[in-house]
Amino acid sequence: MKQLSLILLILFLSCDNNKKHENKSIQNVEWIKGNFTDDFGDNTSEVFITTKKSILGKFSNSATTNSDLKVKVFIEKNSLWFRIYKYEGDTPFRPLKYDKHFLLAKMNGNKVDLENNSLLNYKDALGLNKASSKQLIDMLSSGGNFQFVIKNQGSTDASYNFTIEVSKGLSELYYNEFILDIIDDDLELY
Repeated sequence: MKQLSLILLILFLSCDNNKKHENKSIQNVEWIKGNFTDDFGDNTSEVFITTKKSILGKFSNSATTNSDLKVKVFIEKNSLWFRIYKYEGDTPFRPLKYDKHFLLAKMNGNKVDLENNSLLNYKDALGLNKASSKQLIDMLSSGGNFQFVIKNQGSTDASYNFTIEVSKGLSELYYNEFILDIIDDDLELY
């Protein structure tokens, strides 16, 4: 009888954990300011905005289906890029030089038509060009629910899926860090 009770308890706890895991893909995101560092690890005056915590999602490729994924979003004045961590690890995914990646997005359930959805391959991240970055930053700043799919078409087909609900903090933070800076620079000219 004790064994049956133990088995039922284990089954109940594992079902509860599965429900929690399923809901991890939709998250409220808090945005924070960070500083780039120099070769000595000291902060520079160059700033960026990023998600305070990693966004959780799923990825699939020829070796796996619906495996866990972490994503960090980084924003500078004129650029937005994604750093992807497969299997929720600590080492970022490094895109192959000749692979082509594309970003598909929905805002509040409606497809987003980016000016250019091709992603640029960086050393350990994937980024949008300047015009599409600005377009997506403006949308993220307005808030809402966003679904993202990054598709790889190259040496191996893969997809990276994640969903976020953007907090209201991005608009104010972006304005304070990048727009006021431009206004201050313009005022110094006079």
